[in-house]
Amino acid sequence: MKKAILISGFSMVETRLLPIKRIIEDRYSVEIYVSDFIHQTKKYKEDRRKDYNYIHVKEYKNNLSLDRIVSHYEFSKEIYKILCREKPDLVYTRIPFNSLAQYVVKYKKKYNPSCHVIFDIIDLWPESMPRKGLVTYYPFLYWKNMRDRNLNSATHVFLECNYYYETLKDYLPKSWSPLYLYKEESDVVKQAIEENLLHSKHGENGCLTLCYLGSINHIIDLHGIREVVTILSTSYRVVVKIIGVGESKQDLITILEQAGAEVNCYGEIYDEEEKIRILAPCDFGINMMVEGIKVGLTTKSIDYLEYGIPLINNIKGDTWNLIEQNGGGINICSSINLIEIVKTIMNDPVKEHQRARRIFLKHLTKEAFQKAVERVFVQF
Repeated sequence: MKKAILISGFSMVETRLLPIKRIIEDRYSVEIYVSDFIHQTKKYKEDRRKDYNYIHVKEYKNNLSLDRIVSHYEFSKEIYKILCREKPDLVYTRIPFNSLAQYVVKYKKKYNPSCHVIFDIIDLWPESMPRKGLVTYYPFLYWKNMRDRNLNSATHVFLECNYYYETLKDYLPKSWSPLYLYKEESDVVKQAIEENLLHSKHGENGCLTLCYLGSINHIIDLHGIREVVTILSTSYRVVVKIIGVGESKQDLITILEQAGAEVNCYGEIYDEEEKIRILAPCDFGINMMVEGIKVGLTTKSIDYLEYGIPLINNIKGDTWNLIEQNGGGINICSSINLIEIVKTIMNDPVKEHQRARRIFLKHLTKEAFQKAVERVFVQF
């Protein structure tokens, strides 16, 4: 049987690598290699799966640090040694780490030119760094080139969203396709949708209810959110429900209250039934990030669409295009009359909720992900 190696330096193994393993394991003997260091918590992983191969790397405390670059490089060099030893016929790796692109292609060119190499680009670094000007300077330019100069040697490249194409189009091979994040829907959410427990109350007593889900960090557009809520407050009593935590939480609460909103904070909630109870009356979900962030589709937007909550969105690329083509929310720009659009939607709010839900069902389910993967891997 042919041999395949699947690689991830970060998390998302369950939502990326495992579904791919299941799709190809009838034709390949599959091994999964991952880092033993958790980027989010900055700690080594203690609860380890027996069916993963863990590679020990240097720990780091700061995202923008030499230690982080060294840690990534150590992982990639160890992967190269494993590839040279195991001689796989197919290699799939998530990028970042950018150094993985360099070492996987080095293996292909030096030891196995017929190896199928699949890159899955799930983020753009260093382009997503807060300080954009640094990208043109060493070592960040070198970091970028480790990815760009090796993409064309891949058999196929997945992009987490079409939005990345504009940044990478000069380097991609002819064979590439988008591969959106997906969410495996729980039975609790399905039942809530079927029983109409979500979207049950809208615009009661002149109230407009917004929600904010997820991490509250430095890349959310506080200024833009304040402008939107200020405008809405001229015609509605605005309530904002926040489910999430983060370093910018208090800043978000402050700007919402200054804009005239009533704010209800619930912290982190993982119980789906509790989350549904909170979100039931929500008319829109806030999906706004500062300009320049290289993101086309956020996990936050997937959550909103799963629940059938229309987006108030300023994120360009895939999210913007999906809303423009299908409805399911409002794209914020200077040329729109926000109040008039909201009033039109609120005349028949259920229709807009259904549009949002249809985007999720068509593009962002596990089934949609599997079909997109199978269309590529069936060739190998």
